[in-house]
Amino acid sequence: PMVDARLPDGSRVNAIIPPLAVDGPALSIRRFGTIPLEAEDLLANRTFTQPMFELLQGAIRARLSIIISGGTGSGKTTLLNVLSASIPSNERIVTIEDSAELQLKQEHIVRLECRPPNVEGKGAVRQRELMINSLRMRPDRIIVGEVRGEEALDMLQAMNTGHDGSLTTVHANSPRDALSRITTMAMMANLNMPEIAVRQQIASAISIVVQIARMSDGTRRVTHITEITGMNEEIISMQDIFMFEKRGIGLTGKVLGRFYATRVVPKFADKLKASGIAIPANMFEYTMAIILLFILILVVTFAVILVSTRPSAQEKRLQQRLTGLSPVPGLGEENAELLKRTNYSDIPLFDVIFQRLTITQNLKTMIVQSDSKWTVGRLVSATFLVFVSAAWLPMVWLPSLTLRLALASVLASVPYFTIRIQRDRRFRRFELILPEALDLMTRGLRAGHSVSSTIEMVGQEVAAPVGAEFKKCFEQQNFGLPFREAIEDLARRIPIADLQFLVTAILVQKESGGNLAEVLDKAGGVIRERIRIKGELAIYTAQGKLTGWILGMLPFIMFVLLSMVNSQYTAVLIHDPLGQKLVIVGLVLMTAGFLTIRKIVNIKV
Repeated sequence: PMVDARLPDGSRVNAIIPPLAVDGPALSIRRFGTIPLEAEDLLANRTFTQPMFELLQGAIRARLSIIISGGTGSGKTTLLNVLSASIPSNERIVTIEDSAELQLKQEHIVRLECRPPNVEGKGAVRQRELMINSLRMRPDRIIVGEVRGEEALDMLQAMNTGHDGSLTTVHANSPRDALSRITTMAMMANLNMPEIAVRQQIASAISIVVQIARMSDGTRRVTHITEITGMNEEIISMQDIFMFEKRGIGLTGKVLGRFYATRVVPKFADKLKASGIAIPANMFEYTMAIILLFILILVVTFAVILVSTRPSAQEKRLQQRLTGLSPVPGLGEENAELLKRTNYSDIPLFDVIFQRLTITQNLKTMIVQSDSKWTVGRLVSATFLVFVSAAWLPMVWLPSLTLRLALASVLASVPYFTIRIQRDRRFRRFELILPEALDLMTRGLRAGHSVSSTIEMVGQEVAAPVGAEFKKCFEQQNFGLPFREAIEDLARRIPIADLQFLVTAILVQKESGGNLAEVLDKAGGVIRERIRIKGELAIYTAQGKLTGWILGMLPFIMFVLLSMVNSQYTAVLIHDPLGQKLVIVGLVLMTAGFLTIRKIVNIKV
């Protein structure tokens, strides 16, 4: 009560009648266009791009075996027809089909078709018998319309025994699923072959898997061009060369997305070159060259600007002496402003702009506190260069713009945090040496020296950064700055609690009198006790801090190690949209965990 047949024009017919068809007879006709689609039609329909077609065309000419995978109605046969047009006309081709559908244009073609059983259930000729028979027909290539059963094993053996460059299709939803199906169908031959042996046959026979899919709007897209690179223990290794990324649905219902190259140079590139097939340079290397050229031009431009506008050594020394001075009584406003002005950038235009921005003023304060040789202009330039480089250079192995921007943001913050860490280290060293300065000031005051003289003594005899800051404070007084303003400026440059207390005590003694030496002596004892307690806390919280660093760095270390072992293990986190979202969520959770541990172990004294 059912039949599967073919019309003279190649259209496939299926008829079924009751009692198998419950609601009455049903007739299905699957018609094919009278004019076969060409490669230009698929390019116009955006089924694939020109670089993708050129790569597949070169692979066919270099006699690489290709599997076309996809769902029902996804366009596997059409794509097979288009790709088969690249086979040289002087080669003998044998096609094997369950129902003849292929429309090849070469002259030396032998078309074989399966025969269904008769009414008695006898006389059937399956694809496996045709495959075995085709090996006796001296074919240069064998094209199997669709692999459906145990003929998969004979097809693999044919590809491995001199019939390379063969083509076939298979029903599957992904390249990995296609290999799993072929493995299963090969084991249906009942030869008691172990699964690992079948997988080795697949890895040796097949070079490329092309995945094609039918989108929700009816269009067909080649979603993957994947290379089989060999075996990794018992797993078939694969790497994507081209992919299609679906980004959503438009207002008219059209599927939105883009084709992109993963910038992975396939291992068969050398075989293409050896076969005399020229692959366009822009397919794998040109974009990288453009990126490197762009970065080089950017770096050279900034370097030329910085070198040409850099102030002389004499100007730097004068600027350093004038930095931090407040208005001097008796000077006009214009001269006072000249003394107060600080250099934000070596480039005059940027210097004017940065003078007016609050954020650059804060950066300038942080740079001064860290005692760094950098300027605000250099810090901003370095941040910009790192951001641009990190956003473009990883395009080779990180196609996701979101992940690249996230990576660029993290790396661009490195110059800022470098200056900040230098400042924090300088503050901690200042706290450690400050008791020594207090002792020296106490001895000086008890010996009858004035406060200004003791500040000069600290600047000359105590190590940096305490000595350098006290020396700067004394020099400001020599320039005519009042003592109160000079000592307050010292507190602004080094905003730590112990120094604030010292400045307050000195100012109070200046205003109302009192035994400043006794106050400083007791303050030094309190600071030493605080340093001792901090040291003990550092010992008790060392394990928690180490745990935080391990938890923060371990995922990145494991990512690098897995990438070195096999890039396919980590490729899903980079190329798959779900993997990219998981990476972002993981980074957020890691950051939250790191900050939580840091808050727990950061005990203030």
